[in-house]
Amino acid sequence: MDADPPHQGVKVARRNTFVHISAVEKAGLRDLADGQKISYEVVVDQRRGKASAENLKVD
Repeated sequence: MDADPPHQGVKVARRNTFVHISAVEKAGLRDLADGQKISYEVVVDQRRGKASAENLKVD
């Protein structure tokens, strides 16, 4: 019997998150395609209070 995928039954808040090209390049990627699935950590700049994505990984 197959196990349920980990996302089933888990509510995920979806919102747009800014991804700077330097985070993309640091992950070893050249760019991101529209709709491409990635995982990342949201980091808030304490000075500016703005959130951005870091530690990108292609899913």
